[in-house]
Amino acid sequence: MSDYGIARGLLREHVGNLPPTGPTGDRPAREEWGVEWATIRLSAALDCDILGYPGEKKGEYIHQVIPIHGREDSRSNEGTNLFEAHMEAPHLPDPPDLVMLVCLKNTERGPTTLWPMEILLSELDEREIGILFQPRFLVEMGESWGERSWFEHPVLSRNEFGDLKLRLDLTSMKGKDEEAQRLLDKLFAFCVTPEGVSRNCVSVVLEPGDALLFDNRKTCHGRAPIPRIGLAAGDRRWLQRVYLRRKFPV
Repeated sequence: MSDYGIARGLLREHVGNLPPTGPTGDRPAREEWGVEWATIRLSAALDCDILGYPGEKKGEYIHQVIPIHGREDSRSNEGTNLFEAHMEAPHLPDPPDLVMLVCLKNTERGPTTLWPMEILLSELDEREIGILFQPRFLVEMGESWGERSWFEHPVLSRNEFGDLKLRLDLTSMKGKDEEAQRLLDKLFAFCVTPEGVSRNCVSVVLEPGDALLFDNRKTCHGRAPIPRIGLAAGDRRWLQRVYLRRKFPV
């Protein structure tokens, strides 16, 4: 597959008659919805297993991505403000291969932003790219995982097949020395400044029933600010997220 892809309306028939979104971001009380079964079947069709981690969303396999009242300013899937370029679970030794986002509601038309690896690396020279292969960077366990701790990782590595892999989170990463930090600052400006966002990122407004799939080790993603309207009205932006592991390496 390419680094990302979107299936417009693929699950549209399954997103009708949804319960209101609550202020806590929890899965609304209901035994099951057709969209969840459709997501599971789609994951199987992609030859992928769905992953769950005890530290994220209470170990659930299908995550509710809903703004939470009182958490609007958090740099996490619970906020509504700008969420800069990041990957999922960068602190783990082996992060998820793929991430799928299924849109249930998006009344505010809040965009999801994507930065493919080739775009991120396009303005770096050979020496700078070489630095990214060195273990001169620290990544913090994400805010939604609870416990705060730091892990040492290079930004770039290669798998057993020689394929380039990315480990980058501009919300929770820092350099161990001044040169490494300057390089992160350069990437931050490339991704986060208004000029950088308008020039470099792919912006996708998901509609109910859309499914967005991206390679978590080759694509960073983020969120544009979501209007803070009607937080308790039950009609906030609502995505469901799954972490995927390929059954067969590619």
